[in-house]
Amino acid sequence: MPLFQQFETERLSVAHWADTIAVPVARRGLVKQLPDLLTPDVIAHLPPFFDLSDQNIDQWIDARAAESDIYLIRETGTDAIIGLLFLTPPINNDIHLGYLFEQSTWGQGYATELLAGLVSHVPKTGVRLLGGVGRKNPASAHVLRKTGFHVVPELSDAETEMFAITLN
Repeated sequence: MPLFQQFETERLSVAHWADTIAVPVARRGLVKQLPDLLTPDVIAHLPPFFDLSDQNIDQWIDARAAESDIYLIRETGTDAIIGLLFLTPPINNDIHLGYLFEQSTWGQGYATELLAGLVSHVPKTGVRLLGGVGRKNPASAHVLRKTGFHVVPELSDAETEMFAITLN
């Protein structure tokens, strides 16, 4: 069961994708939009499974749905998907998060707005949100710091810096 179904910020509408992937017509729309969203530049700092070039998109959707809660990010009032938010099921009160945005939206403050909205909408039950950032992606690390996350040295390594925020 997801932490929440949806939330809105000033410019973003964030909703769990369960209804979208369950309805064939809506799922086809998502299948059409994902290749435009998951471009090489967008996925450059993400795990290899984000690369759609040699994957069936329907299988990709099913695999992501099986491992995480996925939320579609839209500009408020539109149907166009501009990003994805990933939240793993809690393990020992830790939830790993990931997010990505369409390249045309970079530099407009959407990531900061998304994470600030997430932090304010996740139930305050002492859960810890964790986000890993490749050391070659300082912009994402900056966003996490701006929204109250701090570095967790014992979880970080040479390639990835781990950030956390505890929601009490």
